[in-house]
Amino acid sequence: MAKTFQEITPEEFDKFAEKSPISHFQQRSDWADLKKNNGWAPHFLGVKDDNKLVAAVLILEKPLPMGRKMFYAPRGPLMDYEDSSLLKFTFKNLKSYAKSHRAIFLKIDPAIINLERDIDGNIVKNGKDNTKIVKALKSLGLKHHGYNLEGNMQPQYAFALNLKGKTEEELLSGLKNTHRTRLRQNEKNHVSVRELKFEELDKFKKIMVSTADRRGFTDRPAKYYQDMWTSLKDNLKILVAEVNLNDYKKSLEEELKPLEDQEKKLKEALKSTSHKEKIEKQLAALEKSKAGLKSREENLKSYQKAAEKDGTLTLGALLFVKTKREVTSLFGGAYGEFREFNAAYSLNWEMILESLKNGHEKYNFYGISEFKNEKSPNFGLYDFKRGFGGNVEEYIGEFDLVTSKFWYSLYKLAYELPKSLRRAKNNRKFRKSVQK
Repeated sequence: MAKTFQEITPEEFDKFAEKSPISHFQQRSDWADLKKNNGWAPHFLGVKDDNKLVAAVLILEKPLPMGRKMFYAPRGPLMDYEDSSLLKFTFKNLKSYAKSHRAIFLKIDPAIINLERDIDGNIVKNGKDNTKIVKALKSLGLKHHGYNLEGNMQPQYAFALNLKGKTEEELLSGLKNTHRTRLRQNEKNHVSVRELKFEELDKFKKIMVSTADRRGFTDRPAKYYQDMWTSLKDNLKILVAEVNLNDYKKSLEEELKPLEDQEKKLKEALKSTSHKEKIEKQLAALEKSKAGLKSREENLKSYQKAAEKDGTLTLGALLFVKTKREVTSLFGGAYGEFREFNAAYSLNWEMILESLKNGHEKYNFYGISEFKNEKSPNFGLYDFKRGFGGNVEEYIGEFDLVTSKFWYSLYKLAYELPKSLRRAKNNRKFRKSVQK
């Protein structure tokens, strides 16, 4: 039988998407439900061959002036991009469909690896190479936006940790020494991680507002988080990191006592030894350790003012989105004034272990906006993520399938030119560096 292009049900779409090797949380009907609350109208489309679904896509429709529309398939379509016949048939029909609905273009950015990269972002010799897919899409008339550090609808570069076939011991050994040390210190400091409840969403919102103020971005409204929760349901999870200050205070006291006892012994030994220089060095080291503990005790006083009545201090939180294949750390934050507790380390590690336990193949730390220039202010986020092990993921990027050159030119002029001018300089530098 000949291939057919048609509208499909959300249930059909989800069933197909779950099995796709390039599945993504934004190619799912619950994501469509969320986006409906933000003014996007969903379209579920598919290609059937002998009545079997072989390609599917969620397209989000956004209104533009003059009765025109924009079509966007976030991380789609889902299909075998190496099947040239299917690729040609699908995009021919998508263009006709978009045109019939007065969409001036369809934007896509499938979650397909472009060139396989290692933990440091270097291209892996004889690794995955899907540049042929880029060429195939361009040959069908799609406009490629290139390889960009910033400015795309979705991150073009991410950092991910492969969990398939791994054990907890292997993941632990893959951590950087600093990460292992901070996780052990958090355990010692009684930092704990738990799942946030819906009625506690205001706690997450406060964390995000504090983070936004510190980092200089605008946070989403509280309703967006509520909509996420009600739309994504079991596919969303928020973890919060806390410390019990009563237990933390006891641990500080327990750390201080042996130092004071040791100091007392050394001072006694100093009176009757001829090796005074050695003991004086030991005393100086002890004094330094005591000063560090005393400083933490002083900080504790201010922490207690911010804690709840039972002594619980909220440190930070992360929001995760799950598919059958992977877990994505989408966004989150922490209170800057409690940074000594390193909440992000415990939050990520807890979810990595949970993802491993539940059979997910990948933990996605999500976007990175720098991995080459160590002097960049954005390099630190990437460096933090690679401390857990994993690799840089480079996706094939954004493509536009244009249905009206005239209206598309006007759209670019009105909406994208100002953004393009701001990011062009950074992206030019970045493109040169990542090809090395």
